[in-house]
Amino acid sequence: MRADLEILQGRRAVYFGSGQQFVDYFLHYANDHRDDWPDLEAEHANLLIATRRCWDAGDHVSLLAYREALQPYLDLQGHWADSLILNEWAIASAQASGDQVSAARFTHDRADILHQRGEYL
Repeated sequence: MRADLEILQGRRAVYFGSGQQFVDYFLHYANDHRDDWPDLEAEHANLLIATRRCWDAGDHVSLLAYREALQPYLDLQGHWADSLILNEWAIASAQASGDQVSAARFTHDRADILHQRGEYL
């Protein structure tokens, strides 16, 4: 993984000196654009890469923040497979952080997604 990541946004390039800068930038982006689904759709791949970096690094705080920012967009735009993955990571992160209430809420959200998809247990 390169330390000097470059992501093109429209006509300008954004440079990141570290993976953490990438995670921080897109977390800020997700929060600022949480109700602007076309903008989130445009950065969908980068947002998923950032959540994966949080998971790989064990950054539970950032992962949970991404989950809160992205869950409505992912669910209501039909990105259920991505939503299920993010929810699984959020459940594990909440449990690792000792936040059993959030773990239960995320588990409930996962069950809702599976139900909507017709995947009954």
